[in-house]
Amino acid sequence: MRKRKTDYGTVILHWLLVAAFGVAFVTGLRIATEAPERSWINSFDAVLPQNVWVMHMQAAVVLLTVAFAYTIYVRRSGLGRRIRLDKVRLRGLVSRGQARRGAVNILLYWVFFVTMLALMASGGLMYFGYCAGYDVATLHWYATWVVLGFAGLHVLSHLRIGGTSQLLRIFHPTGLSAPPPQLDAVELLTMLAEQSARLQPEFRGADKTASETRMQPVQHETRVQPVQRETRVQPVRREAPLQPVQRETRVQPVRREALLQPVQRETRVSPVQREALLQELLREAPLQPVQRDALLQPIQREAPLQPPQRPKDTTRGQPPVRSAATHPAGPAKRRTSKPRSPTFQSNPFVVAAAIAIAGASIVVATDRMAVDQLQVHRITGADAPILDGDTSDRAWRNIQPFSVMTNQGGNFDGKGESRIDIRAVHDSTWAYFLFTWEDPTRSLKHLPLIKEIDGWHMLHDGYESGDEHDYNEDKFSVLLTTLDATLAGDRTFHAGTHPIPEAPPTMTGRGLHYTPGNDVYVDVWLWKATSSGSTGWMDDSHFGPPLDPTPMQVRNVVPYRGGFAPDPGTANYADNFIMSDEPAVDGKRMITPRRLPRDLAKTTAAMREIDLDPNHGESDGARWFMTETESVPYSSEQDVTVPVGTVIPGVIIGGEFSGDRADIRCAARWASGHWALEVARRLDTHSQYDVPLQTGVFMRVAAFDHSQIRHTRHVRPIRLEVE
Repeated sequence: MRKRKTDYGTVILHWLLVAAFGVAFVTGLRIATEAPERSWINSFDAVLPQNVWVMHMQAAVVLLTVAFAYTIYVRRSGLGRRIRLDKVRLRGLVSRGQARRGAVNILLYWVFFVTMLALMASGGLMYFGYCAGYDVATLHWYATWVVLGFAGLHVLSHLRIGGTSQLLRIFHPTGLSAPPPQLDAVELLTMLAEQSARLQPEFRGADKTASETRMQPVQHETRVQPVQRETRVQPVRREAPLQPVQRETRVQPVRREALLQPVQRETRVSPVQREALLQELLREAPLQPVQRDALLQPIQREAPLQPPQRPKDTTRGQPPVRSAATHPAGPAKRRTSKPRSPTFQSNPFVVAAAIAIAGASIVVATDRMAVDQLQVHRITGADAPILDGDTSDRAWRNIQPFSVMTNQGGNFDGKGESRIDIRAVHDSTWAYFLFTWEDPTRSLKHLPLIKEIDGWHMLHDGYESGDEHDYNEDKFSVLLTTLDATLAGDRTFHAGTHPIPEAPPTMTGRGLHYTPGNDVYVDVWLWKATSSGSTGWMDDSHFGPPLDPTPMQVRNVVPYRGGFAPDPGTANYADNFIMSDEPAVDGKRMITPRRLPRDLAKTTAAMREIDLDPNHGESDGARWFMTETESVPYSSEQDVTVPVGTVIPGVIIGGEFSGDRADIRCAARWASGHWALEVARRLDTHSQYDVPLQTGVFMRVAAFDHSQIRHTRHVRPIRLEVE
């Protein structure tokens, strides 16, 4: 079997592309596990990496660099013809045999090029936050699988074209061969003119006048053979029509040199003679104006064409032929294509790699310096906004909001996307934020309880694994960190079903939030529409080092949360149920309400219209919680008075927020498919769990649509600039 080889530039770029796409693919799969409908990817948990965001972006930079380098390399090395999708290749699709297989292979290449362009473009749009919604994420997802499918078809295509030797050539690099020079139509006419001028003395007596000695056209089908010195050219009939030189005509380099050599040794044709000959040919040849201009332009660049003048006859019947030595213009310069630069021709890969690496470095440096910034404007204490969820305060009127598109969340009409607008001001003591985001429903139902014949049940879908996505309240979170975290989840999120070997595995199949150092904390604010937000508090929490699991977490009764925990202090809300440690016969855990309504009619009226469809929101003024004064502790005597089919809230409000957990006040309103949340916190709380609000702090925001953990996200951080 003959060993086939491939130029070393193609080999290097090919394997760089394979390696970069492989890393991007496996890390992208891990990122895709965050989407609610793609939990099946967790089946490959053993082979998927954990800390994936940085690796994924690094692989994307390598892919971008390889794309630049390949484009430049193909142009510099003259290899574009092997991937050219022209009419000949398209006609090959309807042919048979090797022509069809080659055409299909070229078509696959172009499908790959277009798909890779879509993959990189969609990834860039999501990274920079432009059009980073559901449609772009879906395009990115399907483009990934198209590229993976191309890899298989690519191998099969080459196997059919040349068998195993064709496949193995990618492992056998060799030097790059110089491409053959292209045929110049004007150069061909010049060669014919010089040949005719050299042979004219040999048939001087055959013609009587100069007009009868014109060079006759050659039939299109006639093959041009090298002219030897001894060859006599017989006069051809004037009536033979001159066929235009077709673009498809190809003269092999060897035959062309054989034609040129005898002419170059004996004679040169002056520019005037060449122009006269070309004009004569153009008069007889039925050429189109475009073809005529294409032939005339190269000669006009060398010497302007003048109408040919018939020279005086020095001998009857023979036009004068001046030698190159006696011609006034001196020796004529032969029109030849300039050779490529030897350095660039022999090292196109070095040139392509240098330009691509420089370009990618500029892109990375520019991205690093062009960080998204949120201006925290200074105001006076008198202009401080009132925390009521009303966006018409004077503090917000003249501030241009910073807008970011977040995606890959749960619900939100099945698209998982929400655009979030942020405004911020401070009065040197307090910082105020206005967050507005898209949410199609006002979702207040948080794990409601319903009484059935066999007892009380909690309405849920996924709560047993810590991933409730139906009966949960709307939420909003803010993350603040001083870590130079340039990517979403960088240093705070660790993907996988078991990211901490000595801790319990995750019940959700997703990762855990925790920080890498023992004294490193990331500030997290969490607003809940029913639990905390209804009384004007935003729960102050943090990501820190991994915590020790509780006994119930070890038994997977409740999910282990890694390093996510509330700040020290107390809250004023609690779940209105006690869950049994042991599951029932059908696998569901039995629950008992903590408290029952003191006045069932008043509680039902406060809930307004009870619609248990999780995709339907609640009306304005509805309350899906009970206070301690509105309820009594559970007892069997009180339970008897509650009829079957009764629905009661799953949240109890009682007490006050205290300690570090009570650092943030807020108020929210929902209207016309948008939540508006006003937040106030001191610039510096002096708590080790909080991040001071100052220039250089990075912020991230996320929205939840009646989902427990499936929040939206954005890739690039937001840097605070405090005036």
